[in-house]
Amino acid sequence: MPFITRVELRNSAKEEDYNELHRAMKQAGFTRTIEEGGKTYRLPTAEYNRSDGLTIQKVLSRAKAAALSTNLEYGILVVEYVNHKCEGLEEVRWP
Repeated sequence: MPFITRVELRNSAKEEDYNELHRAMKQAGFTRTIEEGGKTYRLPTAEYNRSDGLTIQKVLSRAKAAALSTNLEYGILVVEYVNHKCEGLEEVRWP
């Protein structure tokens, strides 16, 4: 099943902190995009997608490891979903 994961960095996190989080989440196998209707859309800031068969606990553990790399306090929410719809997200246009 696929998962949407939201990571909130605390302690007045700056853009550089989120850039580090994005790098760490990518290394951990998360993407910042979601597909719908044959198109790819960019997820809102600090939301990530993962759909490779891991359990929800493993997804949480990997997100936690990525968040720890920022050396900031954090909050994480992992949601397993069956279906989704999106509106108003930026479409990713591949070169």
